[in-house]
Amino acid sequence: MKKEFFNVAILAFLFIMIVAAQIIFSGRDNKTDDIVVVNTDCRLDLKDCVIPLAETTIRISADKNIKPLEAFSIELTEHSSVIQSVFLDLSMLEMDMGKNQFVFSKTSQKQWKSTVVIPVCTTGRRDWMVELYIKLEKKQYSVNLWLQI
Repeated sequence: MKKEFFNVAILAFLFIMIVAAQIIFSGRDNKTDDIVVVNTDCRLDLKDCVIPLAETTIRISADKNIKPLEAFSIELTEHSSVIQSVFLDLSMLEMDMGKNQFVFSKTSQKQWKSTVVIPVCTTGRRDWMVELYIKLEKKQYSVNLWLQI
């Protein structure tokens, strides 16, 4: 009896954690429209990236000389104060690098910042895709950038 209760409690806990993770990382609610994908060829390791969105223009900058397993900062500055939340997801094309998601904190009315750590790729690859998820009141953007470390 105790073992069955324990198993049910573990399953309930895991279900709640999965639902909570989906809510936290989806950045969406029932008021949000579909995601607008913005593809760029901008490389954050070489320069700041300026991206016009319908409601605002954003500038994304990262520390230079980025190395695996060393923390670095990525900052986002918006032209107008319409962004509600920002997080990023790091990945490699055709590679499973696990979950590498980082949440941005609002540091001022128009600025957001995140501390990021890039894992080591065992194959030696150093090309990363940076997907920025930007949530506004009724729209969400996925902005795709690149990073070579």
